[in-house]
Amino acid sequence: MVRDFDLIRNILLEIQNHPTNERNYNLMIKGNIPTVNSHLELLIDDGFIKGKIESDNFEFSTCFSINCLTTKGHEFIDSIKLKDKWGKIKSIINDSREELTIWLIQEVAKKISLEAIGLP
Repeated sequence: MVRDFDLIRNILLEIQNHPTNERNYNLMIKGNIPTVNSHLELLIDDGFIKGKIESDNFEFSTCFSINCLTTKGHEFIDSIKLKDKWGKIKSIINDSREELTIWLIQEVAKKISLEAIGLP
């Protein structure tokens, strides 16, 4: 599976924008369910989301118990939250012909932010 960073961004934004005091809620993420599930697993495994993966006894379906974003998740989504900035990050990386990675996204986001406040 190839990671879809637009989907990752959408998932993190949805979780960040949801009230933390509500225990059970449905994520309203558009996309192919197995793909969304795979990305949720990645985000939990990589420490961006506090949550639990629960499969049924027959492994026919997967449920996710999502608690909240971790500090790492908040830092990442805050660096790419603005739509214009996200577009600029993707454009810079695509123009360079480099592969999108979380590390590279964060580095480009950091550079854009530093330039915006007048720091090198």
